[in-house]
Amino acid sequence: SEGIFWATTSSYGCVLLAANATCNTQIFNSKYGFGIRLAKDDNNDLGVMTGNDGKQYATVKIGNQVWMAENLEETKFRNGETIPIVTDNTAWSSLTTAGACWYNNTRTYNLAPAGWHLPDKTEYDTLITYLGGTTVAGGKVKEVGTVTWDSPNTGAVNDSNFTAIGAGYRYVSFNEIKKTAILCTSSLNGNLCYTGLLGYNYPNFY
Repeated sequence: SEGIFWATTSSYGCVLLAANATCNTQIFNSKYGFGIRLAKDDNNDLGVMTGNDGKQYATVKIGNQVWMAENLEETKFRNGETIPIVTDNTAWSSLTTAGACWYNNTRTYNLAPAGWHLPDKTEYDTLITYLGGTTVAGGKVKEVGTVTWDSPNTGAVNDSNFTAIGAGYRYVSFNEIKKTAILCTSSLNGNLCYTGLLGYNYPNFY
């Protein structure tokens, strides 16, 4: 999962993928920033994952899979390198190397800690199927209420404890905070990565 880039704010934990970033040696010809939840290499849930910079994240077992229960907020790669913060929109849109940002810039090569990985599309499909299918799974993973999602936050019950938040995305500029969550996978659709999509006004998980 080299070349995955992200950003965060203390409120939204928004994880972002930089433009033209390499993932599994492939190129994303995109300026989008997406959310990242890691999946565990095995199904032994310890209830917590320790990140590359020492931050601890809650985890949850759903079916036979173990997922992060919050968005990734790392400052370092696994090898200890610090990920550069990129605040300028033009610089972000032309990135070809590692970079990160905070949503709206409100805070000034291997991503996943050992034992964890960026899930592929099949793993998300397994999660969605386990939670009852595309038409209801979104509600089962979205955080309840209107702190991190706009009203009406349709269908949100979070009975999986996945606790997805409306972190928005970056396409040169920042968009859709509290309205969408776009979760990046390691699978490719042409030059772009497959993503999972959640919204504030529908219960689906696309």
